[in-house]
Amino acid sequence: MFIKGKSVKKLIAILLVGVNLLTAIPALAIDYTGICKISGDAVNIRSEANTWSTVLGMETYGDSFPVFGAANGWYNISYKGKSAWICGDYVEVSDVNEWNSSSTVTGDYVNVRSEAGIYSSVLTCVTYGTKVTVCGEENGWYKVKANGVEGYIRGDYLSNGGETISVERAVATGTGSNAVVQEAMKHLGKAYIYGDEGPNSFDCSGLVWYVYKQLGYNMHRTADMQIYNGIQISKSELLPGDLVFFSSNGYSITHVGIYIGDNKMIHASTSTTGVIISDLTSNYYMRVYYGACRVIN
Repeated sequence: MFIKGKSVKKLIAILLVGVNLLTAIPALAIDYTGICKISGDAVNIRSEANTWSTVLGMETYGDSFPVFGAANGWYNISYKGKSAWICGDYVEVSDVNEWNSSSTVTGDYVNVRSEAGIYSSVLTCVTYGTKVTVCGEENGWYKVKANGVEGYIRGDYLSNGGETISVERAVATGTGSNAVVQEAMKHLGKAYIYGDEGPNSFDCSGLVWYVYKQLGYNMHRTADMQIYNGIQISKSELLPGDLVFFSSNGYSITHVGIYIGDNKMIHASTSTTGVIISDLTSNYYMRVYYGACRVIN
């Protein structure tokens, strides 16, 4: 077949573009699923499988991540809920079956949620020492099988062979509720200003929002919505760190505080008193009591 000169040049150009595209494509990721454990001291997590791509973060020795593929000596991992890459020189990769191993619940009352986030609904609640099967990880939450259901638990509340899966120790095991109280008590005496959320002044829900934020929880901002951030409990079940809600109008939530034990709560009360401790057995708070929920689990 005869091709005119201009057509030949055009065809060659097309072929060259095709070759360049092919050489630019990295080797296809092989089928692999497992867990990689960082073996270096400070290892960069990158957006692509090379040393010149964007650094998404830096992780340290012993941190573990699920692996979804591999290419050119790099492993494709789940990092903060997103796809990322880590150099194979700095990790030890184990078999996928480890995701089906038994782990232990290390919190007193731990919510199993429908999705990997505190906004999602609670499917069931498990107690300290319960054995669950870990199936995967997503942004610091672990997919588990517990009480006949599949759902998500924060990594803070699972252990594997005695070592916690998550490095977030502030709210781990039974110290979680105490961490809430300790953080809240730092703000005793600070001012009440409507709409403020710290660190120097608060309204009632702003104090709750701020305290839990310091411990890694993304809460709703208003009192009427914060009750949905946890599992609702009865007054007799209250533990330090739980949220207590009140209704001054008799039909909707108008105030929230943090239970600290001994029938007392810390709360941003009024512009006159600021952040104070009040007794739940007082006539007023007994009359306007609405309900309670447990977030730390």
